[in-house]
Amino acid sequence: ERSMEVSSGRESLHLLGQAQTQVIEVSEGLSIVAYKQSKFKTVLFCILCILSVGLAWAATRLFISWRLALRYRKCSLQEADYVYVLGTQDEHIPEIIPIHNSPEYKWFPYKCLRYFWSEDTQSYRRSEFDAAIPFDEIHKFGRGLTSDQHGEGLIRFGPNIIDVPVRSYTWLIFNEVLHPFYVFQVFSMSLWYADDYYVYATCILLMALFAASTAVYQTRKNMVQLASMAHYVSDVSIIRDDREQDRIPTTDLVPGDILVIEGPMTLPCDCVLLTGQCVVNESALTGESLPVVKVGLPEKEPGTKAFNPEIHTKYALFSGTEVILTRPPKNEKIKALVVSTGFNTSKGLLVRSILFPKPTKFKFYRDSFRFVGFLFLLACFGLGYSIHLYLGFGASVGTIIKRCLDLFTIVVPPALPIAMTMGTAFAISRLQKQQIYCISPVRVNVSGRVDFMCFDKTGTLTEEGLDVYGAKSMTSDGFHNFESDLSKCPSPMLEILSSCHSLTRHDGKFLGDLLEIRMFEATRWEFEETHDNNATSYVRSPQGQEIAILKKFDFSSLLQRMSVIVADEKTNRVSGYVKGSPEKIEELCRPETIPANFQQVLSEYTTQGYRVIGCALRNLDEISVENSREIPRDFVERDLEFAGLLVMQNKLKSDTAQTILNLNNANILSVMVTGDNPLTAVNVAQKCHIYPTSMRPVFLCDFAQKLEFTYIPPPPTFQDENVVQVENQVENSVQVEIAPVFNMQDLHSELAVTGRSFDHIIQDPQLSKEILPRAKVFSRMSPLQKATLIEKLQDRGFTVGMCGDGANDCGALKAADVGLSLSEAEASVAAPFTSKNPSIKSLYDLLREGRCALSGSIQIFKYMACYSLIQFVTVLLLYRTGSRLGDWQFLFIDLVLILPLVFSMGRTEPNTHLSRAKPTGSLISLSVLVSVICQMIIMIGFQIGIYLYLIEQPWYVAPVIPPPDSGIAYDPRDMIACHATTVLFLFANFQYVIVVLAFSIGKPFRKPIYTNRYLSVSVILLIAISTYILLYPWPIQGIMQLVDFPWDFKLILLGLVAANCAAVWIYERLVIVFLLQRFEIHKREKKSR
Repeated sequence: ERSMEVSSGRESLHLLGQAQTQVIEVSEGLSIVAYKQSKFKTVLFCILCILSVGLAWAATRLFISWRLALRYRKCSLQEADYVYVLGTQDEHIPEIIPIHNSPEYKWFPYKCLRYFWSEDTQSYRRSEFDAAIPFDEIHKFGRGLTSDQHGEGLIRFGPNIIDVPVRSYTWLIFNEVLHPFYVFQVFSMSLWYADDYYVYATCILLMALFAASTAVYQTRKNMVQLASMAHYVSDVSIIRDDREQDRIPTTDLVPGDILVIEGPMTLPCDCVLLTGQCVVNESALTGESLPVVKVGLPEKEPGTKAFNPEIHTKYALFSGTEVILTRPPKNEKIKALVVSTGFNTSKGLLVRSILFPKPTKFKFYRDSFRFVGFLFLLACFGLGYSIHLYLGFGASVGTIIKRCLDLFTIVVPPALPIAMTMGTAFAISRLQKQQIYCISPVRVNVSGRVDFMCFDKTGTLTEEGLDVYGAKSMTSDGFHNFESDLSKCPSPMLEILSSCHSLTRHDGKFLGDLLEIRMFEATRWEFEETHDNNATSYVRSPQGQEIAILKKFDFSSLLQRMSVIVADEKTNRVSGYVKGSPEKIEELCRPETIPANFQQVLSEYTTQGYRVIGCALRNLDEISVENSREIPRDFVERDLEFAGLLVMQNKLKSDTAQTILNLNNANILSVMVTGDNPLTAVNVAQKCHIYPTSMRPVFLCDFAQKLEFTYIPPPPTFQDENVVQVENQVENSVQVEIAPVFNMQDLHSELAVTGRSFDHIIQDPQLSKEILPRAKVFSRMSPLQKATLIEKLQDRGFTVGMCGDGANDCGALKAADVGLSLSEAEASVAAPFTSKNPSIKSLYDLLREGRCALSGSIQIFKYMACYSLIQFVTVLLLYRTGSRLGDWQFLFIDLVLILPLVFSMGRTEPNTHLSRAKPTGSLISLSVLVSVICQMIIMIGFQIGIYLYLIEQPWYVAPVIPPPDSGIAYDPRDMIACHATTVLFLFANFQYVIVVLAFSIGKPFRKPIYTNRYLSVSVILLIAISTYILLYPWPIQGIMQLVDFPWDFKLILLGLVAANCAAVWIYERLVIVFLLQRFEIHKREKKSR
């Protein structure tokens, strides 16, 4: 019968590989379009490529829709040779994926995962091993796979290796050159070379080569670094065909294999620990700083239907983590069931999140493309105007084409994409100096828009561990006096505190839960591990009393408790000790053992913010030491006798309260999302200013049969060290006030929500709308509920941030728009941002840098738009005269003026404080559009005014354009050295600089411009150079093709420069900053309220 069960388990593995998989369209928001290559189209395409000298092929590399149209035809999924996979949020792959066909399988790879064709559903499904089955079913895999099943698993899941492709330099260079940015650069340089702009085109070519080489080098360096981090191959022992095999490479592991754990080792895959115990260091993956103890999966666990690695983490082993200590069962090896391999593992998920970052809904980048489209349309207008002018001049067709196409390179600056990333790049560099690391640069700008911040409690707002505050033990008359020294607690409370834990020891140090470490150390007992027939370990008092720990039932978050079976070494008397949440312990104890004032005492400590743990015991006199290992958990944890309460204090981190206060002042809503007791959570929230004022009443929203709102009275004031005062309050407290009644319409009250009520609230859209944005504390929340909360807040239009420890909060950190993991790892599976400094001040610094980067990106974009439009107007005015800017003049503008200004604008550091205002996240917002449009009106007005004033001067000489019938060919290059070109060029040089002064606004998001020494020096130096060229042009007059004009006009120009500078500076600060931005801020705050 036993062998039949095992066989059934093996068969289920075969079925799990097929049926228990996820349909792509459902699980990942993807849709597939099936294609088959057309031979006829392919032949025509090859001819087209030859005729176009490869341009057609390059075009299809840029535009995948063209490639689909020119080479493929749509077909059914059954006959498809290629698939085109589309993702959510306009995300799609950059190439068509070929389907791998074999007699037995059809599959294709997508984002490092394999998708197989299913005849049953007539669709492609991702192969996954479904371990969400009952515990006893998982144990049926304990005899391993057969050789045939292993071979099938290798096909379906692939080799167990995280193989990050490292492209060659040739491939990277080729791919980089085909980027639209460089294609536009090639187009521009080809035009300039054809127009004899040799010097300018060569300089831009060298810059483009340098930028491309730098990008290629950095890309390959990152690839090599990521591949080195991800790659791991070694030899391991497995059980296959019901016997232990010789050591095999880890690449041969497949889901369903039984891995033999031999410490110390690096885990090559995700597993479920079936037998034994091991201590694992997970810092490389989750950032958890302390080693964690993993235990074998039990056959059954009360209240649990199926295994879930996010809930049952104590049984789960993760790829990339280090096993530092093993404790095998007697005469057995430690065995683990492989459930995920390769890119399906937790480590693979981390690598995939780096290779394929989560797309963002942030509209800043979408708007930038729209704005470029607008500039392109503006260039088309200039194109028509230029054609009209040059036809009147009698210019040749070649000249007209060159001059018109040149307008596109002016209006759409080729350096725009690089310039836009400057602020983000410098922000990431500054964050790294503060030990904050980023794996998703796009999230830096998103962090500038965060308006709702969620925090985990333990380890994030409070210190990582809990300190012992004391205990209240039971006597025959009720609660004993509060005892701050656990070693003085009476029996049996002292015995429970010293033995009811899951601690182990390695190199003289305790490993396990910090709470249990502090609890045991406070008893002053000694701990000794053993491997004899009965006990797993012993604890010994200073007086010589010795207790053997016979069996442990580890803590379960679902059951909210743990228990042990122990025996007194002198009397051999067997007992069961249990500790857990006070509510659960009260439920499991015999009613006559619970003191009458239990709830009153419990409430007294929890409202003060203390963590309270209930303790109980059961005498097992009928059980012998030899039979104790056969006793089930539910037998030990029933009909208990209440023993007392352990009180722990979880202190706030030193800078938590001030940081939350700063966030409140910055109009960022802060909430606590924790699995802790609601009263404890409310107290901590009051201490750290999550509840902004203690004068407002706080109501707890819970759910039994219906939603109930219970008033939480403010805690009585007392000093921590005055234990007598606490006792008096507990024993003699009298209710003298009438409790307030909750009113949903009363916005002057505060809310706390429990996990049970949260599940009910999210089912009702109206309740979600009214309660979720108002609640400041979410308690007894599971990891899944935390992630759901963030998604619901995002649906309400909030930009949500999450700050947690990176271990229990992975789901919430990944769901948030901006997730910050306070952990030891530089790159964590948990979040796009990781801080090695375990303080939420890191979050404050991240938000400051985010606002600075976003504000800087907008300022740089506005500057690049105005720079191109200023030059566009200059060129159109010169086209009107028949002239144009010279080669060296373009070079001076782009290299001497624009380049240092753009690179130095992004170096301005963030303001030291967060303001209540947030930078706009859209480039088509009212303030941005009005700023750019009106600034350009001012700039154009000054340029046109100077041009009209210039042509009225008696000494002005206009370029002489030969009549069309003169037989002399018109060439605008012969007209460069004229008054119009010289004056407009010199004046525009100042405009390029003064518009930087207008847009380089410091507060509230950035420091003042004078703190950016690079920008300050650049502005001063460039104004000095431009002034010198205006007044004394003789040294460069020839090469720059300038002509001289009277001194009085030069001084007038300088006066107009000053007037232009004053006009744009005053307008930007008075109209845009003072009026428009304040209006937008007021509008957003009103909407938020």
